[in-house]
Amino acid sequence: MNPTDPKQPASLPSLRRPARRAGGWLRAGIMVLLCGASVSAADPSGLLCSATDGRRSIVFAVPAPGFTLKPDESLHPQLGPAFRAEWSGFLRVPRAGRYTLRGEARIRIGDIELTNAPVHLNAGDLPLHIEFNRVPGPARLQLWWESEFFSIEPLPASALTHRAAGDILAPATQLARGRALAESLRCAACHVPAEAPLRAQPARPLTLVGERANAAWLFHWLAGPHPAPGVTHPLQLRNPQDRADAAAYLAQLKSGQAPNPKLAGGNATAGRTLFTSIGCTACHNAGDRPLDGLGSKFTAVQAALWLSRPANNPEAHSPDFNLKTEEARDLGAFLAASRRTEFETPPPAGDVARGRALVAAGGCLNCHPLADPALPAARTVKAAAFATLRPDQGCLAVASPQSAPDFQLAAADRTALAAFIRSPDVSAAPVQDFARRVETLRCAACHEWHGPPKVEQAPQQSPPPLTIAGNKLRTAWAQKVLLERKRVRPWLALRMPHYRAGDVAEFPELLATQVGAEPGDGPRVPPPSLALVRQGVALLGRGEGGLSCIACHDFRGAPAGGDMHGPDLIEMDDRIRADWLERWLRDPARLISGTAMPQFFADQPAAAVAEKINRITAALAAGRTMPAPEGLNEESHTYLLTVRDEPVLFRGFLTEVSPRTIAVGLPGGLSYAFDAEACQLRLAWAGEFLDARPTWHGRGAGPAKILGDTFHNALRHPLRVGSRTDDSKIRFRGYELVNRTPVFIYELNGASVRLGVRADVASEALQCSYEIEHAPGPVWFQAAPSTSVAGGGRPLVPGADGWIAIPHDTLVKFSVVITRPAARPAAVRPD
Repeated sequence: MNPTDPKQPASLPSLRRPARRAGGWLRAGIMVLLCGASVSAADPSGLLCSATDGRRSIVFAVPAPGFTLKPDESLHPQLGPAFRAEWSGFLRVPRAGRYTLRGEARIRIGDIELTNAPVHLNAGDLPLHIEFNRVPGPARLQLWWESEFFSIEPLPASALTHRAAGDILAPATQLARGRALAESLRCAACHVPAEAPLRAQPARPLTLVGERANAAWLFHWLAGPHPAPGVTHPLQLRNPQDRADAAAYLAQLKSGQAPNPKLAGGNATAGRTLFTSIGCTACHNAGDRPLDGLGSKFTAVQAALWLSRPANNPEAHSPDFNLKTEEARDLGAFLAASRRTEFETPPPAGDVARGRALVAAGGCLNCHPLADPALPAARTVKAAAFATLRPDQGCLAVASPQSAPDFQLAAADRTALAAFIRSPDVSAAPVQDFARRVETLRCAACHEWHGPPKVEQAPQQSPPPLTIAGNKLRTAWAQKVLLERKRVRPWLALRMPHYRAGDVAEFPELLATQVGAEPGDGPRVPPPSLALVRQGVALLGRGEGGLSCIACHDFRGAPAGGDMHGPDLIEMDDRIRADWLERWLRDPARLISGTAMPQFFADQPAAAVAEKINRITAALAAGRTMPAPEGLNEESHTYLLTVRDEPVLFRGFLTEVSPRTIAVGLPGGLSYAFDAEACQLRLAWAGEFLDARPTWHGRGAGPAKILGDTFHNALRHPLRVGSRTDDSKIRFRGYELVNRTPVFIYELNGASVRLGVRADVASEALQCSYEIEHAPGPVWFQAAPSTSVAGGGRPLVPGADGWIAIPHDTLVKFSVVITRPAARPAAVRPD
C-alpha cells in the first residue's frame, strides 16, 4: 500500500505503535509525545514546537503551526531566519473516516505519512508530528484538513493538543517573561539593545500632568512602592525633598484653559454602570491596575476632561472609547468618588526650578514625553549597552544603588530578566510578536483568543473571536477598524476602543501573518453578473425561496429592525475573505460555536448548496451596488429609488454631472445619467439606482448618490455635426416617452438629434440609438473604451485619429453599444 497515493487511502486501524525517532537535537521529553498514548480533555490545546537554527535550540508551545515570514524573520525571536522546526502533539479526530492534511511540511500520524493524501483515521487523539525546514527567502506555512464530514479548512487549534513533559517549556517561558519585563520596564529607553530592538511601551506624557494629578498625590506616588498590581514605575528620587521639588514642578504643568463646564455634575452611579459595561474592567479590576483612590489624585472634572480626549492626542495614554460628553462626565464622577487618605497628606514645600532640574537629570525624559522649552527634547540618561549588562548589578541588583532606578522586582522577575540578558533576541518573529501584542493590549480580555474571554458578556453581545480573525478578515478592513475607527457592531454595550496608531499600526498585517494566511486581502471573486447578483439578492430577501437574511442583518446603514442585529450586508465582501465566507455560509457553527447564524443548507445535495452559496456570495460581492432585497424595511429606505419592472426617472443633481441631470434606472440593473446641459449620456452604472436622501431629506439640495458600479464616464461630447471642433452649438429640446422609456431630443449645430437608450440585460450593455435629421454636413462620433458603433447594417471602425465617420444621408441612423466589463456569468437554474 502506498500511503501517498490519493487513489488508495491508507488505513490506520491502530496507532499504538512507537513513533519513528526524530532528530537528535530534540529534547527527550518530546519523544514521549510521539507514542500512541491517550490524552485527557484537560490537556492544553496546540502543539509543542522544537526548533533550532544550528546555534540555538528552543522548545515552546503554539496554538497551531502557521506563519508568514519575510527573508530576515524567524519562527521565534531566539532563532535566526535559517531554522528547522518540528511540532509534536496529538490530532483530535472527532469521527472515524477519511481525512487529508495539506501543507508545505512533512506530516505524520505515528509512522504513517499523510501529507496531501487521504488516510483513514480512527476517532480519538492520535500522535501527530510535523517537520519544516526553512530555506532562504520568504516562508509561509499553514496546515489545512478536510474529511468526508467537512470541507477543507485551516487546521484549528481546537483539533490539536499536547502534554508538556516536565519542565520542557520552562526555559522558553522564562525568556518570554524576561522579554516582556524588558519591554514593560522600558529597558530600551536607557540601555541600547544588542541586536533585535525591544519594543519599549510608551510611558504616560508629562506635558499636562498637572491637569490630572495634584502635588500631594505626585509626592506620595514618587515614593513607591506601588501597591497597585501592574504598575512598573521605579523608585527614582530617594530623598523626600527631591520628590517634593519634582512634584511641585510637575503639578504646575497645565494648559491654563478653564475646563468645559459641561463636564461638571456627573452621576457616579451611571458612571459605575458605564465602567462595567463598555470594557474598562478588561484592564482595570481589583487584581490588575485597580483605579481605587483616584479621587485623591484629581477632581471629577479633571477625570472627565482626561477621558474625553481622543486617543490620537499625544497627551492621552488609555485607548479612546469614543465617549460622549455626558458619559465622560459620569465616568469622571465615579472614578473621583474613591479616595486614599494616605495620598492626601500635604508634601513639604517644593522648589519648582529645582524640580525641573531633577526631572531633566533623573532620567524621567528617557520614558516620559514632556514638552517644556527649558528641558532637552532627547533622553538625558545614557546607560550601558544591553549586551554588557550584568544580572547582579544596577537595576537588577537585590539592593539597587542610589544611582540606579529601583523597580522593586521580585526574585523570579530578576531571574527572568537575567536569562533574557544572557540570551537576547536575534530576529524579528511576527508570530510571537503578535501574541505579545495581544497580551499587552489586553485583547483577550474581551475577545476569544485560544480560550474564553475574561470579561463576562451577555449572549449575542460577544465581540468576534480573535482566534479566527487572521483567516477571516481582509487586511484592508482590519486597518479600517484599528486605524480609522470603523465599527461593525456599534450597538454592542462592550466597545471596541481606538488605540494610538503606534500601538496597532502593524496589527492588520500581523493578523494574517501569525496564522500563515495569504497576506493582504486574500482572493476576491470575479465581478458578478447582474443576473447572478439578482439571484443572490432574492435569497437574501423575504420573498419566495428567500432566506430572510435581512431579518437580522442591517442593509446600507439601516437597522434590520428585528430582535437580532447583524453586520451590514453591503460590507460583507469588503470585510471577509472569500474562502472564509463560503465556509461560514456552509456551516456557521463549525467556525463559531454558539453563533446565532442558522445553518441553512443542512442535508441538502452538495451541488444545490454550492449553487446557492455561489449566488449569495455574488450578491454580497456587489457591496454598495447591491439592490435592496425584497421585504426590506421600507420606512428606513424611503429615499432609495428602486427599479423593478419599469424605468425610473430622476431629475436633479448628481456629483460629476451638471444640475440639469436626468438619471434613468432601467429594469435589469443598468442605469445612466443624461446631462441635459451638455446633451450627452454622461454616466452609466450597474447595480442599484440612486439614494435621493441628500436631495429630499431635511433641507435637501445635496447631490443624489449613485449606488451602482460606474463603468462609463464620458467627459467630452462624442458627437459632432458639420465640424469636429468643441464649439458646437447645443440646445436641449426635452424628451418624450416611448414605451415608458425616455428618448432625448436636442439640437446640435442646426441638426435635430434623437437619442434613445435601452438595456440589453443578457449582455449587460446599454444600446444607444441615434437619429439625426437635417445634418448640415458630415457626422462624426468618437467611441469610448468598451463601446462599439454600427451603422448601415455594419460595424463602423474609427480612423487613426479615433473618430468614426458616420454614413451621411437625409436621415442619419447609427447605434452605439456600451458594454459593462466582463463579469462572472449568471448561474443556470436547475430544472
